[in-house]
Amino acid sequence: MEQYTTFKKLINKLEEFANRHPNINSFGFGNLIEFGKDVDNTAPLYPLLFVVPQSIDYNEGLTSYGLQIFLADRLDNDNDGAVDIVSQMSLISKDLLATFKLNEDFMYLADFDFPLVAAPFMERFNDVLAGVSTNITFNVSDYLDVCQLNPLLKSKYYIDFTEAPNLGGFKPYGYLRVSINGVVELELDGSGTTGNYELELNEGDVVSQQFIYPQTPVVAVGYGNMSISANTEPIYSDICSPGDNFTFTAETGDYYNKTYYDLDCSDSYEVNIYTRNGLWTGTSAGIYGNIQTTSPIRDFDFGINSGSTFVKSNTYDNNFGAITTITLYDNLSGFGYGRTSIVVNQNGGQIYEDNCGSPLTYSFSATSPNDVFDIYLEGDETCPILPTPTPTITATPTETPQPTPTITPTSQPTPTPSITASITPTPTPVFYNILTENSDDILTEGGDNLRREQDI
Repeated sequence: MEQYTTFKKLINKLEEFANRHPNINSFGFGNLIEFGKDVDNTAPLYPLLFVVPQSIDYNEGLTSYGLQIFLADRLDNDNDGAVDIVSQMSLISKDLLATFKLNEDFMYLADFDFPLVAAPFMERFNDVLAGVSTNITFNVSDYLDVCQLNPLLKSKYYIDFTEAPNLGGFKPYGYLRVSINGVVELELDGSGTTGNYELELNEGDVVSQQFIYPQTPVVAVGYGNMSISANTEPIYSDICSPGDNFTFTAETGDYYNKTYYDLDCSDSYEVNIYTRNGLWTGTSAGIYGNIQTTSPIRDFDFGINSGSTFVKSNTYDNNFGAITTITLYDNLSGFGYGRTSIVVNQNGGQIYEDNCGSPLTYSFSATSPNDVFDIYLEGDETCPILPTPTPTITATPTETPQPTPTITPTSQPTPTPSITASITPTPTPVFYNILTENSDDILTEGGDNLRREQDI
């Protein structure tokens, strides 16, 4: 059977039958008050096939059109010839049924079930007529399909973010981010953006939602519970997940998201600080410290003083898996750790103790969901007061310089006229011999010093 036979196609096929049948001269369609007019709203030529619509029934894969079909001819004088007309119109009615059951041009268009009942009539419409009318329910094959309609239909994404309290601290504990095809369309946190929201989706859109902690683009452990359904059918649910993150591809229909904060989530641990007997140095509180956590990122100093009874001074909620580091000081400059004692309990049992430690730094993290850490700090008079360390200056050795010879500068000589120098020879000593003969001294050269001294 042909798919998607519309009502108009069925009526056109009935008109085609009327036009092709040798004993039918016109075709009409409408209500009974219009009976006796053809499709051009003029007086018809008889015999006439006239169709009155009765009903349309929808079923999955099937549509049924209920029609009342009149086959009529005019009576000349009241009832004269009525039997012949009814007989002839009944035969034409059977031709119609046979055509839709057996003719290939008609049989694949629509079908109907037997038995059928035809009712003869002799009526005074606009004309005095006789004939038969038959109620026929034509069944056509079709199925529900929105493929062609889908581009025109927008799905809705309804987001319920009404339960998002600010959990305290320096900012809300996370927010919901919704992206469509990689573009952020919605960001909601617990500080004034709670409520119901609505986004439009097209078929094939890729929708991603994340519960992000804290208010940075980094997905981390949060307090979010998220559930998502498509056309009321659940497709995702996660309670207390470490950073809810879920992506789906939109199809036809509406989607619903319920995301909310939950203080009972098992992905956090609690840190409490108790102090007593704070020691005073001048006008400053005697217990100083610093606390750091990796998630949420926290790093700040504190100064506490209290009486003889332990007093709960601070409470921190940290994400499961985060590392908490506490460091104690004796003053805000960060020196002199030794005047405070510390005890750390995990779920009521002691896991760490340090008295007068120097320096006093301790790190820990949760080992099971919902751990509770109690830190007891106590100023301890028995601890020695550690002096404030004085920075030691380390001398850098230097090399002993080697003495350098002193050079006496010489003056630049004044140029003099060119003179040819003469060399005066050094005189060589000449030795003499003195001889005395006949009382006369005789002096001769060639003597030496020795002889001369002897002679003299």
